[in-house]
Amino acid sequence: MTSVLNAFIADFITENQPAEDTATLPLDFFSDAEPRL
Repeated sequence: MTSVLNAFIADFITENQPAEDTATLPLDFFSDAEPRL
């Protein structure tokens, strides 16, 4: 399960390049990904 999550997060980071948002990335990822899952 962790590897699947890591793959999703890696794709998300690749799509949303700004690295300054690293602090908020987990929150953005989960709130953004839930409807799609």
